[in-house]
Formats: sequence, C-alpha cells, structure tokens
Amino acid sequence: MIVDFALHRLDEGYELREAIHEASIERFRPIIMTTLAALMGALPIAFGVGADGSSRRPLGLRYRRRPGGFPNCSPSTSHR
Repeated sequence: MIVDFALHRLDEGYELREAIHEASIERFRPIIMTTLAALMGALPIAFGVGADGSSRRPLGLRYRRRPGGFPNCSPSTSHR
C-alpha cells in the first residue's frame, strides 16, 4: 500500500523522495495500529489465559518465538 500511495503522490507531481516520504508517513499509523492489535490479540493465547487456554498456547508461542514475528507466524501455522 505504501507503494500505491507513493505512486499516487508521483502522479500529483511530488518528487520521488518526497512522494515516498509522504506515503510512508501516511501509512505508518495504520500499519502500527494493525501490528499492535495483532500482538495484543496474541498475548492471551501465548500466556494460555481464558477458557481452555492451555490448548491454544502453542499457537500463541509461535507469535513470540518465530524470527520475523507475526508476518511469518500465520503461514507457518495455517497448515498444521
């Protein structure tokens, strides 16, 4: 999405560096909010909190242990 936003900025007449910078600033907040929401949702699973939380705990631990974090976690656990 950052690339799409940057391309729109280029179409509006921005210079390349300025278009990239503006697109990055505009997309930063939604990216951070989505990442934090995913992490906050994974914490109860990782700690095994809630009804029968112990059965979901291994999935939550994948969020914490995998290099690359959340983006690598979903594909690695979807087919098990």
